[in-house]
Amino acid sequence: MTPAGDASPPRAPQNRLERLVRVYEHEIYPLFDRWFTAPLLARLRVRPVGPVDTVLDLGAASGHLAEALGAQGPRTLVCGDPSGAMLALLRARVPVGRSAALVRGGTADGLPFRTASFDRVFARGRADEALAPLALLPELVRVCRPGGELAFTVAMQGTWAEPLDLLDEALERRGFTEARNALFAYRAQAVTAEDLEAALTAAGVAAADVTIEEKQVLFRSGREFFFSALVELGPLRRWKALTGRGETLQSAFAAMKTAIDTYYRGRTFSVTLRVATVLGQRPRAS
Repeated sequence: MTPAGDASPPRAPQNRLERLVRVYEHEIYPLFDRWFTAPLLARLRVRPVGPVDTVLDLGAASGHLAEALGAQGPRTLVCGDPSGAMLALLRARVPVGRSAALVRGGTADGLPFRTASFDRVFARGRADEALAPLALLPELVRVCRPGGELAFTVAMQGTWAEPLDLLDEALERRGFTEARNALFAYRAQAVTAEDLEAALTAAGVAAADVTIEEKQVLFRSGREFFFSALVELGPLRRWKALTGRGETLQSAFAAMKTAIDTYYRGRTFSVTLRVATVLGQRPRAS
């Protein structure tokens, strides 16, 4: 279990990029994104990349996995991320040169790479929901060479369940039916084990090994929850968009804060993260 707010930065940031580094490294990565990175780092320890491998790290964020990949000396390492800000962070960790490149990519529009470009393909979910590895699975398979390995992590149904239950309760009590329907549709998009199995089959991923783990992030109050960088820069903007504006938004989230402080008085507010790790292969050409 990971308590929010454990890490304290050594000093105040001096500029926007340094502030972004501080916030991500101290307040987002330790609480959420590391759970989506650790299984991929573990895979590298079991099966390192080789000196002739061409490797894609998609959703690279600030480069924890990319740094480990680069240290193993692949022939080529391409790090992709949909966020320009994250690419700026990557430059501090991954020297760009003959054997490494940074690319902005990972949206629903597809990946800007030729078919069968990579021997190893890595991708991961993260707190800001900027990358959806399962939605990109056909593209991940396409850019992987036949016989190459795919390894990715994805948030599963049940992630953020506790705050979303409280939001649903607040909307129901206030009769905000339209917002509640939007929330229901949003939650229905969460990946289930059945969704994952069907997607792997449809994409033709062979010998897939799936592991699902459950983690907890702890918050001491409603205020700490809503003002944590993990929530504020993660899913909160999406949740607010579901509820609309004005009175609906303000009253619903005020009620959520009150509910956290009431229901969890004298104890921590425990929020669930469910992480699936998938290891598989693109089948060799017959």
